[in-house]
Amino acid sequence: MISYQTHTRYIIIRTVKSIFSLLIFLLLSFILVGPVIWTFITSIQPEVNMVSSPPRISLADITFLSYTIQLSDSEFVRSIRNSICISLLTTVICVTIAFIAAYPIARIEFKGKRLSFVIILSLRMLPPIVLLVPIFLIYRFLNLLDTYIGLALAYTALQLPFVVWLLSAFLREIPKELERAGRMDGCTRLGVIGRIILPLSTPGLGAISIFSFIGAWREFLTPLVLARMNSQVVSVYVTQFVGMYKIDWTHTASSGIVAVIPGLIIVVVFQKFIIKGLFEGSIKA
Repeated sequence: MISYQTHTRYIIIRTVKSIFSLLIFLLLSFILVGPVIWTFITSIQPEVNMVSSPPRISLADITFLSYTIQLSDSEFVRSIRNSICISLLTTVICVTIAFIAAYPIARIEFKGKRLSFVIILSLRMLPPIVLLVPIFLIYRFLNLLDTYIGLALAYTALQLPFVVWLLSAFLREIPKELERAGRMDGCTRLGVIGRIILPLSTPGLGAISIFSFIGAWREFLTPLVLARMNSQVVSVYVTQFVGMYKIDWTHTASSGIVAVIPGLIIVVVFQKFIIKGLFEGSIKA
């Protein structure tokens, strides 16, 4: 029978562990969410309050004027529109090519399969700037600079290794018996893909599509090199408030908050979908 001292010791240890876990959670939450909260506070306070030492936060000085100015700026609205269009185009291209590449890696045995997979993963380790230099030269020759399709193809090239790896891990989880049963029923390879593999891959494809969209939305270095005025995205537009001698903190913060909102909405709305797709697709990853 458990003694009173042992039971008390167990309760104390469990309480200490709970408190320690709570403190760790609060610390991580502060590290992750703190900068976003401070950015929002900066966006609704006059700049003079934030540049003073120490910064002065006053409820009486709260103003949303910077948001009104940003949303009435045609250049900022166009950059938001460009980001949405390019991110959607990137998602379609990236997921389509990734499925075509991931299916044979996950479902078909062929010579050089492992080597092909290693090569695809090794491309993920290259710094983006290494690829951007030749991409820039090729785009200049093909007149793809400052175009939607040019940026979408560049984003796809940078994201494709990770997307192929994640999607192939998900496709391996689909039982091969279902595919064999479809072939025995008279379906061709394309018929099996369209009637069995694609419907069962919906959670994984959905999660990957969301990650592709967010990855394209937050990309900065690629549009900085390949885009100009016609295809300028919001991540590059925000940098115009940072000058050599002065930073417009209020407008930088407000434009940054607006730029975060689309990705935040996607994550909140499709949170269960993302978790389901990653969990089911990464069991054997």
